Amino acid sequence: MLVGNVSGKTILDLACGDGNFSRKFKKKGAKEVLGIDLSEEMIKLAKNKTLQEKLDIKYLVGDVIKLGEIKEFDIVISAFLLHYSKTKEELLQMCKNIYMNLKKGGKFVTLNQSPTNPIKDVKEFGAKVEGLEPLKEGDELTVRLYDNMKEVCSFKTYHWSKNTYETCLREAGFKDIKWSSLSILKEGIKKYPKYNWKKYIHKPYILIIEALK
Repeated sequence: MLVGNVSGKTILDLACGDGNFSRKFKKKGAKEVLGIDLSEEMIKLAKNKTLQEKLDIKYLVGDVIKLGEIKEFDIVISAFLLHYSKTKEELLQMCKNIYMNLKKGGKFVTLNQSPTNPIKDVKEFGAKVEGLEPLKEGDELTVRLYDNMKEVCSFKTYHWSKNTYETCLREAGFKDIKWSSLSILKEGIKKYPKYNWKKYIHKPYILIIEALK
């Protein structure tokens, strides 16, 4: 993600899952990292992996919609969060709680389902997103995850337009909202030369959102 230099920074990792990004940023010199996830099982897994790597990271079980103010961080990150909002009200509340936990001038960076091309079959890359077209605001999508082309789990997300995301972010107080595509590293292409990378990057179903407080 387009987070920049994290050395000496305080970071809040929302929807942290097993703490993958939390650990990466701590290793890159972050002063403090707090990971929060709705799943108790994910937080247990994150704590265990962090203990194995002997890193100083704190984790909490929590719902971003009900988060409230913890403290002001330099950076708030999340790998897939906003598109779990079932309503515009939930989306706005998430944005408000994220904004509340950022320092003035702080940055929010998140990976998010594309508001224009969310439906895609890239099982060879580990995912397939299904939904009824044409999509309308708030429509439910099914995300299926794969390992070696075998489905391992599925879950629901919700479709919101670019305008809705930006409106909620601005109403929460954010400015300088930017969207960008994921970059494919040459190392990845070299490691997996048989993958159809053009299919993956054509009309990307995952985008990056950046916003400043």
